[in-house]
Amino acid sequence: MVTRRIFIFLLINTVFSQFDWIDDGAPIRQGQHIEWQRTAGSGEPGEIIFAWSDTRDSMRDVYVQKIDAQGNKLWGENGVAVTTAYGRQEDPLLVGDDNGGAFIIWIDYRNEPDTKGDVYAQHVLSDGSLVWSLEGQPIVVKEGAQRNPNMCKDGNGGAYIIWKDFTVGQYEHVYATHISADNQIIKPGEGVPIMTNDSHHNGISLEIAGLGEAAMAWVDDRNGNLDIFGQRMLADHENDTINTLWSTPEEGGKAICDSEGDQNYAKITYASGCCGTEGITVATWQDDRNQNFDIYMQYLWVNGDPYFQDYPLGLPLTDGLTSSQTKPRVKADDSGAYVVWYSDQNGNSDIYAQKILASQDNPIQWNENGLAICTAQDAQTGARLTVSGEGGVYFTWQDDRNGGDEADVYIQHISSDNVLTMPDNGLVISNESLIQKSPVVRNDGSGNAFVLWEDGRRGSGAIFTQHLNTNGQLTLSENGMEIYYGVDGKSDNIKSERINDSDILLYWEDRENGVNSTYNFGKIVSNDYGITYQNAISVPNASLSENPAQLNAEVKKVGDNLFMGFLQDNFQAGVDPFEGYSQYFQILDLPNLNLVGDSNGTWLNPTDFFQYDFISEFGRDLDLLVNDDNTLFYFTSLSEFFAGPDIYVRKVGIDGQIYWDAPKNLTNDPASDNFVRNVFNTPSGGAFIIFDKIGSGNYGNITIMSPEGENLQGFPKRVCDVDSNQFIEDAVDVGVGIFVIWRDNRQEGGSDIYGQLFDYDGNAMGNPDGIGIATYDNDQTNSKITYHDTSNEVLVCWEDYESGIDYNLACSTVDLSDLEVNDIFGRPTYEIAIGQGDQINVDTYKAENGNYMIVWEDSRNNSDENLQTHTDIYYQEINTQGEYIYGDNGIAVCDAYHIQTEPKISLYSKSDSQQSYVIYWTDLRSTGKDLLYNIYGQSITHEFQLSVEDDFPIELSLNSIYPNPFNPEVNISFYNPKSDKISINIYDLNGKLVETIYNNQLSNGSHTFTWNAQSYSSGIYVVRLKSEKSIISSKISLMK
Repeated sequence: MVTRRIFIFLLINTVFSQFDWIDDGAPIRQGQHIEWQRTAGSGEPGEIIFAWSDTRDSMRDVYVQKIDAQGNKLWGENGVAVTTAYGRQEDPLLVGDDNGGAFIIWIDYRNEPDTKGDVYAQHVLSDGSLVWSLEGQPIVVKEGAQRNPNMCKDGNGGAYIIWKDFTVGQYEHVYATHISADNQIIKPGEGVPIMTNDSHHNGISLEIAGLGEAAMAWVDDRNGNLDIFGQRMLADHENDTINTLWSTPEEGGKAICDSEGDQNYAKITYASGCCGTEGITVATWQDDRNQNFDIYMQYLWVNGDPYFQDYPLGLPLTDGLTSSQTKPRVKADDSGAYVVWYSDQNGNSDIYAQKILASQDNPIQWNENGLAICTAQDAQTGARLTVSGEGGVYFTWQDDRNGGDEADVYIQHISSDNVLTMPDNGLVISNESLIQKSPVVRNDGSGNAFVLWEDGRRGSGAIFTQHLNTNGQLTLSENGMEIYYGVDGKSDNIKSERINDSDILLYWEDRENGVNSTYNFGKIVSNDYGITYQNAISVPNASLSENPAQLNAEVKKVGDNLFMGFLQDNFQAGVDPFEGYSQYFQILDLPNLNLVGDSNGTWLNPTDFFQYDFISEFGRDLDLLVNDDNTLFYFTSLSEFFAGPDIYVRKVGIDGQIYWDAPKNLTNDPASDNFVRNVFNTPSGGAFIIFDKIGSGNYGNITIMSPEGENLQGFPKRVCDVDSNQFIEDAVDVGVGIFVIWRDNRQEGGSDIYGQLFDYDGNAMGNPDGIGIATYDNDQTNSKITYHDTSNEVLVCWEDYESGIDYNLACSTVDLSDLEVNDIFGRPTYEIAIGQGDQINVDTYKAENGNYMIVWEDSRNNSDENLQTHTDIYYQEINTQGEYIYGDNGIAVCDAYHIQTEPKISLYSKSDSQQSYVIYWTDLRSTGKDLLYNIYGQSITHEFQLSVEDDFPIELSLNSIYPNPFNPEVNISFYNPKSDKISINIYDLNGKLVETIYNNQLSNGSHTFTWNAQSYSSGIYVVRLKSEKSIISSKISLMK
C-alpha cells in the first residue's frame, strides 16, 4: 500500500494542457457577409430560385433558396448549402433546369490560392436535394487560374458552362463543357477548348440559342481595335466533346461587328420563335464608330450571318446624340428584342430602352434614340430587364434620386402594346433607409415578376425580394421581404473583463450596423462555449449600449454590475459640437447585460462640453480604475480649447453619480501631447498613472495621484533622465510597486527595451537610467510584461529584429530581488520563435500553475504564392523549470486561411481541479473581395489533481499525456501503486465509447500506453483511466 501523509492541499504539479474548443478556434463574433451576384432563375411557375455566397461557417460558401409568389421559403429558413468544401467558394452563377431545380457554378479556391481558382458545379433538384455531395462536382481543376465562368441553360434540361484558362500564355483560351439533364458532364475536370486563337476574349456573354445549342458574344482585339465576335456551340455527349459551329477553335469565332472604331460591352440573347424559326439570337453592343458612344444591335441567323440586310455591321439604336450611350443589355422573345442602356444626355445617368422587331422595313418600335424609362434626378444605374412571357418587358434599376447616402430600387413595365403600366420614372420597390442596390428581375412564368436585390437598411447586407404584377400591385410587404440577413462590417479592438470564476466578458467595437455607426458588442463566455458550434447564425452578441458612436470602450466589473466608459464620436453621432469625442459611460447588470439608466449612455461632462469634452483624433485614450468603494477613476486625454491633449481624470460611482465639479488635469502641459497608457491602484486609494509626453521628443512619464485627483508633489516625472525618446509599452503591478517597460532609442540605429521598478510612491528602485532588458543590434520593440509572484520575477517578451531579416520573438526574466536581467551569456533568457517570417504582436500571461503562457502572431506559413500576407496564431508555455512545453517555436493555435492577428490571453475559468484560459484574436479568414474582420477564440485548460489526504492510499497518479494536441498518436503515462485491474478508455464529448486501449490486470509501477487515432476525425476526446477504487479523466485534442 502506497500512502502519503500530508496536512495541506496537495497540488500534483504535472499539468495537462490542451486546446478545448474546435480546431482553429471558435467564433466569438462571426459575420455572415453576403456577397450577392444578381444570379437567379425560374423554378416552377410562380417560383424563383437564386444563389449567393456567405461566411456563416467562417469560410465563404455558396447557398441557394427558392421562394414562391407569397414569399414562402421552399428550401428551408436559411437556404440550402450548395457547397461547404474547404477554402473559399464564391461568385455563384445559377440557371434553372426547367424542372423546378437549378444548376449552380462557382469559383473555388480549395486547391489553390485566391490568385488562381477552379470551377465547380452543383445541381439542386426541385425539392432542394443535391445531386452531388457538398464537395460539389469539379468542372475544371487544373493548376493555374481558371476564371470568368459563365453558364446558360440548353433548353433540354441541361446547361452549358464556359471559362477562361489563363495558363496558356499571353492570350487566355476559352473552354467549355456541358451538363446533360441526367447530369452527365463532358470531360469533367478539364473541359473542351472552344477558342484558342491569339486574341483576348473579354466580357463573354453566353446564352441559350435554341436547338439545344448555346451562343456567345465578346469583345475581341485581334484586329488592333476592339470588335464584337461570336461563336455558337453544340454538345456531343456521344463523343465527349463540344462542337463549335461558326468557326474552328483555332479561328476563334466569327465577326459580328468589326466596324472602325471600338465596339465594346457585348451582350447576346435568344429570340425564341422569332422569324418563324428556331435558333435566332440577338446581339447588342456599345459602339464609337462615330466618335461618340452609341448603341447598336443585330439579329443573327443560326449560321451567324446578320439579319439586317441594310445594316450588316449593326442596326443603330442611337445616332446623332452628343452624349454617351453605354452598357447595353438585351432580352428577347417571339414579339421582338428589348435593349436597355444608360444615357447621360440629360446630365445624369438615366435609363433608356428600345424595342426592335425582326423587320427589314420598320424594326424600331419606340422613340428615336430610345424611350426614356427613367430620367429622375441624380443617377440611375444597374439596370436589368426580363421579358414578361406575355409580350411585355420589365426593367429594374438602382436609383439615387433621393440623394445623400441613399439608393433605392425601382421598376417599370411596358406592355405588349407598348404602354408604360407603372408611374412615370418607375414604381418604387424599396426606398428604405441606407442603400438598396444590385436588383435583378425575373418573370414568374405567369406574366408577373420577382425582383431581388441587396439591401442595407439594417446596416449589414441582406437579400430582399418583391413580387408584383404588370400594374405594379405588390404581393409582399411594402419595401420588400427579407430573405436572408448576414452581419458584416468590421469588428476590432477586442478586450476582456473577467466576471467570476467561470465566465469572462469579451467585448469589441463593431460596425455591423453600417460604416456610419460604431457599437460595442459583448459576449459572456464560459469553458464549454467553443466545444460545439453550428454557424454564425447561432452566435448572437449583446449590445453594451445603444449609442451609435462608441469608441475606445473600457469595461470594468464593479460589484454586481459592469461599468463601460467610452468616447462618443460626435460627428458620427450627429450631435454638437459635431467634432471631437465626448466622454460617456454605460452601466449594465449581470449576468444578463441589461442596460441600466439611459440606453445611450450618460454624458460625463454635460455642463461644459466644449472645455472638457473636445478630444482630438490623436488623443482617443481612455482608462478606468476601480476603487474599493465601488467608484471608478475615469481617465482620458482631453484637448482643452484645441491645445495638445492633457490627461484628465473624473470620479464616477457605479450608481452613476459623478463626483467633483470638473475633471482634474494631471499634466497641465498644453505645449505637449499627453497620452495615458496604464493606470494602477495605489495602497493610499489614489492612482499610479503612466503616460507618454510628446513635444520636442517623446518621453515616458509617471505621476502619482491622490484619492482627490491631485498630483503628489514632485509629479509628473520621467521614467528616466537619459536624453532619448522613450515610448511606454506596458506595465504590471508586482505587489511592491509598478514595473514599467518602454521602447528606448538611446542606441543609435535601433530601439531597445528598458524597464524600471517604481514603488507606489513613484521612487525608482533600479538604475536611474533604466534597466536594460534587450539592448541588441537593430530594433527590439512591442514588448509585453507579466509578473510571477512565486518566483518574484517579471517576464518581458518582445519582437526582436536583431537579424535584420525577420522579427523573431524573445523573452527575458528580471529578478525583482536584485533587478538583474536573467539573460544567458548576453542573450535573451528564452528565444521563443526564430525562423522564417515575422513573429509579432506577443501577449504574455502567468498561469495559476506557475507556467508562463505566451501567444503571438506568426507568418512562418506565409508563401510568395499567396501574394498576400498570411499570419497565424502560435502558442508556447514555459514551465517552472524553464522548459518549453511545446518544443521549439511553439504550436499553432490557429492556422486558418488568410490573417489572424493581435492575439491576447486571459484566465476565464478556475476551479479546484483546473484552470481555463481563453486566447482571442482578430480573424480575417472570411475575407474575399473585402477584408472581413471577425473575432475568434480558443481555450486551453490546465488540469491537475488537488486533494486533502491523511493516510489515504493513492490508487493512481496520471503522470503525463503527450504530445497534446497530437496527430495521430498520443502517449498516456501513469503510475499504478499496486497490481490491479486497469482500464484505459477513450470517449468522445457525448460520452460515447470510442476505443478501449487496455482492460486487464496490470502490475504496479509506471506504465505508458499509446493510442493511435489515425482513423478518427479531429476533435476533443476524453481519456478515462480506471482502477478498482479510482477514476481519472483528462481531455486530449486530436488535430489533423
